[in-house]
Amino acid sequence: SFPAVGTDGVGHTIAQGLGHGMVPTYPALVPLLGPHPHDAHLQGLSLQVSLSCRVEDAAAAGGGGGGLPPWYAFKQKAESVRRASRTGFLFTHKGYSGPSILDLSHYAVLAHDHGAGTKAGTRPRLLVNWGDMSEQGWRAALSPAHSPKEMVATRLEKHLPSRLCAALTAVAGLTNVKIGALSKHQR
Repeated sequence: SFPAVGTDGVGHTIAQGLGHGMVPTYPALVPLLGPHPHDAHLQGLSLQVSLSCRVEDAAAAGGGGGGLPPWYAFKQKAESVRRASRTGFLFTHKGYSGPSILDLSHYAVLAHDHGAGTKAGTRPRLLVNWGDMSEQGWRAALSPAHSPKEMVATRLEKHLPSRLCAALTAVAGLTNVKIGALSKHQR
Protein backbone atom coordinates (compact mmCIF):
# COMPACT_ATOMS: atom_id res chain seq x y z
CA SER A 1 0.00 0.00 0.00
CA PHE A 2 1.07 3.56 -0.65
CA PRO A 3 -1.27 6.02 1.09
CA ALA A 4 0.17 9.06 -0.70
CA VAL A 5 -1.43 7.85 -3.95
CA GLY A 6 -4.72 6.80 -2.37
CA THR A 7 -4.16 3.15 -1.49
CA ASP A 8 -4.15 1.63 1.97
CA GLY A 9 -3.78 -2.09 1.26
CA VAL A 10 -7.45 -2.94 1.83
CA GLY A 11 -7.62 -4.55 -1.63
CA HIS A 12 -5.12 -7.19 -0.53
CA THR A 13 -7.15 -7.85 2.61
CA ILE A 14 -10.33 -8.29 0.57
CA ALA A 15 -8.62 -10.63 -1.91
CA GLN A 16 -7.21 -12.76 0.93
CA GLY A 17 -10.63 -12.84 2.58
CA LEU A 18 -12.05 -14.27 -0.66
CA GLY A 19 -9.45 -17.06 -0.59
CA HIS A 20 -6.89 -15.71 -3.04
CA GLY A 21 -3.25 -16.44 -2.32
CA MET A 22 -1.00 -13.41 -1.94
CA VAL A 23 2.61 -13.03 -2.94
CA PRO A 24 4.37 -10.72 -0.47
CA THR A 25 4.77 -7.19 -1.81
CA TYR A 26 8.04 -5.29 -1.93
CA PRO A 27 9.29 -1.98 -3.34
CA ALA A 28 10.06 -2.09 -7.05
CA LEU A 29 11.02 0.58 -9.56
CA VAL A 30 12.77 2.54 -6.83
CA PRO A 31 16.00 4.56 -6.78
CA LEU A 32 18.83 3.06 -4.74
CA LEU A 33 20.57 4.80 -1.86
CA GLY A 34 24.34 4.79 -1.49
CA PRO A 35 27.48 6.88 -1.59
CA HIS A 36 28.94 8.20 -4.81
CA PRO A 37 32.45 7.07 -5.84
CA HIS A 38 35.05 8.74 -3.61
CA ASP A 39 32.19 10.71 -1.96
CA ALA A 40 32.27 13.03 -4.96
CA HIS A 41 29.39 15.43 -5.55
CA LEU A 42 27.98 13.83 -8.68
CA GLN A 43 24.27 14.59 -8.18
CA GLY A 44 22.56 15.59 -11.40
CA LEU A 45 25.13 13.80 -13.56
CA SER A 46 23.56 11.39 -16.04
CA LEU A 47 25.07 9.08 -18.61
CA GLN A 48 24.50 5.87 -20.53
CA VAL A 49 25.78 2.69 -18.85
CA SER A 50 25.56 -1.07 -19.01
CA LEU A 51 24.28 -2.25 -15.63
CA SER A 52 23.86 -5.73 -14.17
CA CYS A 53 22.90 -7.17 -10.78
CA ARG A 54 24.40 -10.36 -9.35
CA VAL A 55 22.65 -12.15 -6.48
CA GLU A 56 22.74 -15.65 -4.96
CA ASP A 57 19.45 -17.50 -4.51
CA ALA A 58 17.83 -18.87 -1.34
CA ALA A 59 19.66 -22.22 -1.38
CA ALA A 60 23.05 -20.61 -1.87
CA ALA A 61 22.31 -17.92 0.71
CA GLY A 62 21.48 -20.49 3.38
CA GLY A 63 17.90 -21.43 2.44
CA GLY A 64 14.84 -21.05 4.58
CA GLY A 65 14.55 -17.93 6.71
CA GLY A 66 18.07 -16.63 6.15
CA GLY A 67 18.05 -16.66 2.37
CA LEU A 68 15.87 -15.36 -0.40
CA PRO A 69 12.24 -16.54 -0.53
CA PRO A 70 11.53 -19.52 -2.79
CA TRP A 71 9.44 -17.39 -5.20
CA TYR A 72 12.43 -15.13 -5.85
CA ALA A 73 13.27 -14.63 -9.54
CA PHE A 74 16.81 -16.04 -9.25
CA LYS A 75 15.72 -19.49 -8.08
CA GLN A 76 16.88 -21.28 -11.23
CA LYS A 77 20.61 -20.97 -10.49
CA ALA A 78 22.83 -20.74 -7.40
CA GLU A 79 24.03 -17.41 -8.71
CA SER A 80 22.40 -15.39 -11.42
CA VAL A 81 23.02 -12.14 -13.23
CA ARG A 82 20.30 -9.87 -14.52
CA ARG A 83 21.04 -7.06 -16.96
CA ALA A 84 19.16 -3.81 -17.27
CA SER A 85 17.36 -3.48 -20.59
CA ARG A 86 17.73 0.32 -20.54
CA THR A 87 20.92 2.35 -20.21
CA GLY A 88 20.08 5.70 -18.58
CA PHE A 89 21.83 6.26 -15.22
CA LEU A 90 21.50 9.26 -12.90
CA PHE A 91 23.44 10.24 -9.78
CA THR A 92 20.97 11.69 -7.27
CA HIS A 93 21.55 13.57 -4.00
CA LYS A 94 21.27 10.34 -2.02
CA GLY A 95 22.29 7.64 -4.48
CA TYR A 96 21.31 6.46 -7.93
CA SER A 97 18.29 6.44 -10.23
CA GLY A 98 17.40 6.40 -13.91
CA PRO A 99 15.95 3.72 -16.19
CA SER A 100 18.83 1.24 -15.73
CA ILE A 101 18.60 1.42 -11.92
CA LEU A 102 14.80 1.13 -11.99
CA ASP A 103 15.10 -1.98 -14.21
CA LEU A 104 17.16 -3.77 -11.55
CA SER A 105 16.23 -2.15 -8.24
CA HIS A 106 13.69 -4.81 -7.29
CA TYR A 107 16.38 -7.53 -7.38
CA ALA A 108 18.57 -5.57 -4.98
CA VAL A 109 15.57 -4.72 -2.74
CA LEU A 110 14.45 -8.37 -2.55
CA ALA A 111 17.95 -9.61 -1.76
CA HIS A 112 18.41 -6.93 0.91
CA ASP A 113 14.96 -7.35 2.51
CA HIS A 114 15.18 -11.15 2.67
CA GLY A 115 18.59 -11.51 4.25
CA ALA A 116 20.82 -12.26 1.26
CA GLY A 117 23.16 -9.55 2.52
CA THR A 118 23.58 -11.17 5.94
CA LYS A 119 26.15 -13.78 4.94
CA ALA A 120 29.57 -13.13 3.48
CA GLY A 121 29.57 -13.21 -0.30
CA THR A 122 25.79 -13.11 -0.72
CA ARG A 123 25.14 -9.37 -0.97
CA PRO A 124 23.54 -8.16 -4.18
CA ARG A 125 26.17 -6.52 -6.39
CA LEU A 126 25.48 -3.90 -9.01
CA LEU A 127 28.10 -3.98 -11.74
CA VAL A 128 28.45 -0.84 -13.87
CA ASN A 129 30.22 -0.45 -17.19
CA TRP A 130 30.51 3.34 -17.39
CA GLY A 131 29.73 4.69 -20.83
CA ASP A 132 28.76 2.62 -23.82
CA MET A 133 32.01 0.76 -24.54
CA SER A 134 32.80 -2.92 -24.14
CA GLU A 135 35.65 -4.13 -21.95
CA GLN A 136 37.80 -4.43 -25.07
CA GLY A 137 36.87 -0.87 -26.04
CA TRP A 138 38.02 0.42 -22.64
CA ARG A 139 41.29 -1.52 -22.92
CA ALA A 140 41.91 0.07 -26.32
CA ALA A 141 40.97 3.53 -25.01
CA LEU A 142 43.48 3.16 -22.16
CA SER A 143 46.22 1.68 -24.34
CA PRO A 144 49.62 3.35 -23.95
CA ALA A 145 50.20 2.98 -27.70
CA HIS A 146 48.86 6.50 -28.25
CA SER A 147 50.14 9.32 -26.03
CA PRO A 148 51.62 7.32 -23.12
CA LYS A 149 52.40 10.59 -21.28
CA GLU A 150 48.72 11.59 -21.21
CA MET A 151 47.08 11.51 -17.77
CA VAL A 152 44.52 8.75 -17.12
CA ALA A 153 41.80 11.26 -16.18
CA THR A 154 42.41 13.25 -19.37
CA ARG A 155 42.02 10.11 -21.48
CA LEU A 156 38.87 9.08 -19.63
CA GLU A 157 37.36 12.55 -20.14
CA LYS A 158 37.18 11.78 -23.86
CA HIS A 159 34.54 9.17 -23.01
CA LEU A 160 32.99 10.17 -19.66
CA PRO A 161 32.00 13.37 -17.79
CA SER A 162 34.98 15.02 -16.06
CA ARG A 163 33.45 14.92 -12.54
CA LEU A 164 32.97 11.16 -12.87
CA CYS A 165 36.50 10.72 -14.24
CA ALA A 166 37.97 12.55 -11.24
CA ALA A 167 35.97 10.39 -8.81
CA LEU A 168 36.81 7.10 -10.55
CA THR A 169 40.52 7.83 -10.84
CA ALA A 170 40.60 8.80 -7.13
CA VAL A 171 38.87 5.54 -6.13
CA ALA A 172 41.31 3.55 -8.28
CA GLY A 173 44.33 5.43 -6.92
CA LEU A 174 45.15 6.75 -10.39
CA THR A 175 45.03 10.50 -9.78
CA ASN A 176 47.98 12.14 -11.55
CA VAL A 177 49.01 8.83 -13.16
CA LYS A 178 50.03 8.70 -16.81
CA ILE A 179 48.60 6.17 -19.25
CA GLY A 180 52.05 4.72 -19.87
CA ALA A 181 52.42 3.89 -16.16
CA LEU A 182 49.30 1.68 -16.07
CA SER A 183 49.81 -2.04 -15.75
CA LYS A 184 47.80 -4.35 -17.98
CA HIS A 185 45.65 -5.25 -14.97
CA GLN A 186 44.92 -1.57 -14.20
CA ARG A 187 43.81 -0.94 -17.77
